Amino acid sequence: MQEDLHEAGELIEMICEDSDCSKRLKEHLMEVKKILEGEEELKVQKAIHSVEELDLQGISTYLRSQMWDLISLLESMTAS
Repeated sequence: MQEDLHEAGELIEMICEDSDCSKRLKEHLMEVKKILEGEEELKVQKAIHSVEELDLQGISTYLRSQMWDLISLLESMTAS
């Protein structure tokens, strides 16, 4: 699971570095990353909920795809 958390953090960083990523989206994703780095018992579920709350309207198709990849990765951690 630690490797998956690291991969999720890298994916978040990659999304944030994209020039199409808005400041609001970057801030929200950095909060998600903080949740994943925390010691909370349900951190993956909280991160999934936080990402799913985002309004993905108005972002590029590529970023939207990356966000769904992030959600898929996080959901795969809960199945393990």
